[in-house]
Amino acid sequence: MRLGMSAVAVVAVLLLASVGRGQEAGKFDMTGTVVTGMMAIGGETTGTLLKTDKGTFELTAGANKEVTKQIAALSGKKAHVVGTLAIKEGVEVGQRKIVTVDTIEAAP
Repeated sequence: MRLGMSAVAVVAVLLLASVGRGQEAGKFDMTGTVVTGMMAIGGETTGTLLKTDKGTFELTAGANKEVTKQIAALSGKKAHVVGTLAIKEGVEVGQRKIVTVDTIEAAP
């Protein structure tokens, strides 16, 4: 049983390492689909995601109410996001990739 749990842990770490490959903490500029209303174990999520071909990233507008409205309006749609990426360790969900959005606009 112990060996099985270790194998699961190794696979989880490898999967997390592959999500968002090619995107380092700092400047963020990607296009993907905006998903809102998400929940996670222990509340470790912003509730808003950008799903891209490079992985899934959490989105936050911080205190910017205008950007918050723009994100909500683009839920379920393809969008181009520019902002700042921060990598944070979560307690329950492991590594979190959180983008503080500077600009977001509909993408073709």
